[in-house]
Amino acid sequence: MEQSESRRQLHKLVQPLLPHEDSCASRLRLSLQMMDAGIEMMRLTLARRFPQDDPEQIGERLRLWLEEQPRSAEFRDGMHRLSRRP
Repeated sequence: MEQSESRRQLHKLVQPLLPHEDSCASRLRLSLQMMDAGIEMMRLTLARRFPQDDPEQIGERLRLWLEEQPRSAEFRDGMHRLSRRP
């Protein structure tokens, strides 16, 4: 099965770790590339869900989605509270 154009674009965003790279720097680069790919995936999802929206409206929906995501420290604290036993 052939990949869609959007999937090919996402694959271009994330480059694998190179053996000669410093591991900390390369992992940070990979993490940021994966974050960009995830944001682009949500942009494509929103464009499919709301085909009537223009790119500016999709951008606004994406911005709202990003603002609604839990902060990692808050999320971990909440998960920790849920996992405690009385």
